[in-house]
Amino acid sequence: MNLEVALVEWLDVAKITNGEGFNGNIPLSNHLVPMRTIGWFLKEDDYVLILVQEFDGDEPRDWIAIPKCLITKITLGK
Repeated sequence: MNLEVALVEWLDVAKITNGEGFNGNIPLSNHLVPMRTIGWFLKEDDYVLILVQEFDGDEPRDWIAIPKCLITKITLGK
């Protein structure tokens, strides 16, 4: 299997825990959390990109599906 390594930068959701209050004065976009995920680029469709961090033989064992609408940047490597 010959896959490219990809660094995907994307926006994840933020969750407020019970000890914190909601501040309505903060822009809503500030409630998104910038993420960076690295892995082997497995496949994609119009909506989702799948990265694999670990394989069991040829089978993906540890993978993440990232919604493409949340991706801000993709850097491909070797």
